[in-house]
Order: sequence, then C-alpha cells, then structure tokens
Amino acid sequence: MKRLPTNRNLSDTLETLNKARKQIAAAVKRQGISLNEAISVREKAVAALQALTEGTLPKLEQERDSLVKHKDSVFQRRREDLRRFAEEVNWVVTRMERFDYVGCFKVSYKQERVTVDVGSEMHGRIDVVDGSELFQYLDQTRKDLDGINFNRELFFRTLKFAISLARIQGRDSDGGKVPVRILYPLVVLVRQSLDERFFKLPIQKSFIDYSTARFVYDIARFGQGSWSVGDERLRTQTPNMETIAKGESMTLPWLGRHEISATRIQIGALWIERRSGQ
Repeated sequence: MKRLPTNRNLSDTLETLNKARKQIAAAVKRQGISLNEAISVREKAVAALQALTEGTLPKLEQERDSLVKHKDSVFQRRREDLRRFAEEVNWVVTRMERFDYVGCFKVSYKQERVTVDVGSEMHGRIDVVDGSELFQYLDQTRKDLDGINFNRELFFRTLKFAISLARIQGRDSDGGKVPVRILYPLVVLVRQSLDERFFKLPIQKSFIDYSTARFVYDIARFGQGSWSVGDERLRTQTPNMETIAKGESMTLPWLGRHEISATRIQIGALWIERRSGQ
C-alpha cells in the first residue's frame, strides 16, 4: 500500500490552507482599492481555489480513501487474530456479523471500541485494535472470573436466602418464582450480610462489588456440576418474548470449551424446590 501521510504533514497542509483563506478574506474586504486591484484579488482567490481543487484536494481524497481501507483491514485482522489465538488454546469461536462468541464471552465491535459481555451482561469496554492484546484481555478476564474459589453450597444457600427475602417482600409470583432481575440485588445484599468484615463495619469501603456479569457466570458455574444441592434443586424458568424484550431476563454464558452449545440458557425467574422422590 502507498505510504500514508503523517499527521504532521497533514497538519502543516491544513495550517497553510487556513492562513491562505484568512489572507484572501482580508484582501477581499479591504476598502478604498481600485477596480483593477479588486479584480486582481479575486483572480488570486480563484487561482488558489483552482490549485486546491486540481492538486491538494484530490490528493487528500486519495489519502482519505487509503486510510479508510487501511482501517478496515486493521479491524478485520483484529478479529482474525483473536480467533487464531483463542482457538490455539481450544476456546470455541463463533463468528457472527457484528460480534463474536469467544469462549464464554460475547465480543462486540464498534471501531476501536470493543464491548465484552458475559452472557447477557456487560463486563467491560476496551479500546484495542490488536487481536493479540484483545485475547490477552479476555484470557485475564476469564482467569479473574475463575480466580475466586467457588463454593457451590454457599452460593446455593445465598440464592435460597435471597429467594426467601423476595417472598417475604412479596416480590415473587406464580408459586414462589422470583424474577431474575429482582433476585440479583437481593443476592448482593445477602452476600454482604454473610461477609464478616462488612457485618462488623457496614460502610461503603467494606462493600464487595458483585456485578451482574459475575452473577450469571456463577449461576453457570453452579449448573456445570448439577443444579442440585442435597435434596433441593435450583429451577429456572425460560422467559417469554415480552420479558426478553423488556430486558428483564438474563442469559448465562456458555462455559464449555470443545463443543458448541446448541442454546445459551435464558432465565426469566428462579426458585428452589425439593427434588422429586425425596
């Protein structure tokens, strides 16, 4: 590809054009000049504009088009490099038109800005054009999500307490089912109440962040083993189209590695019930 102009060259060109524009404008506005001088000033202005049209303007248009093509190739290479690095470590990558499923993440692109979702929930945004750097970000994010030891029994007990709290507050419906978006903040509250540091000093500094992205990740981790603890089972309700359209449901991330899940589990509500036969 032809060597692209530097920002310095472009800045100098724009500065020169701006100075010329100001000089021509000032000359045109001058009072008390002869008719011949007035004609001469306008002839110079016409000549300058013709030079811009015949020389500089086409060159700038060509350089702009080259930059656009270069940008498109950079962004395409970012997605291809991301796929390559992910598949080298056995992450499943599914390409869509505007986004990719990369391992447990949904990766969406808008120019340099990349949005990373865990299931249906946004984890973060990053400005990155290098596929290797983007994969390193995803890999570290996955390690961070897995970094805290996951206690299935404690997580189940937290959900159980939160569901009970929702029922006490009358936030459940249809036989004790609690909408997932209502359950989430109650889970945050229960988690805090079970934390000794926060319980002894309930101030903002000792509050432990628990995002919706981690919430759906933990539900998915819980379901990897089984959906049961002892003689009780966590049940989930598939949302209807209206619930999905209103943004009241959540989608769990797929945590597998070597095969593509036919469906990603969508949750409208949760509840706990005794396992049959118990």
